[in-house]
Amino acid sequence: MIRFTLLAFTALALAGCASVFHQEEQAPPPPHLGVAEITEKARTTAEECRAQFSESRKDAVARGNCFNDVDDIFKQIAKFPDLVDRRIAKRTELAKEIADGKITRARAVAQFTELSRVLVGEEHRRLKSKVSASVQQSAALAGARLF
Repeated sequence: MIRFTLLAFTALALAGCASVFHQEEQAPPPPHLGVAEITEKARTTAEECRAQFSESRKDAVARGNCFNDVDDIFKQIAKFPDLVDRRIAKRTELAKEIADGKITRARAVAQFTELSRVLVGEEHRRLKSKVSASVQQSAALAGARLF
């Protein structure tokens, strides 16, 4: 299960997940969908949002909301949904700061990357897994692509 959770997280991250339609515009996948279908739905939605929203300051909040929707889809199969909620909250905070001109996108990505690293570590701690630092770092960096 550890490998599967990490694999699902990494698959989303490596897909370069960008964003997704606002939650109120998109119903969550039906509960009968399996892990592969949910992962594919998240990946596809992220691709759509990547095409829809730029990385510019003017799109920061909309782009952040889209990424949050991807995480909401992923949360259905996450072992620890509270960790996904932490990512969503941080992404929302950072997107608002970018939009307000308080921080640069580069700074936000650095902060989000650090949070991703911490959350991957927390997941492994909870699962009492011994994952090498390089695997943990790779997953954290891949997670930053979800911003």
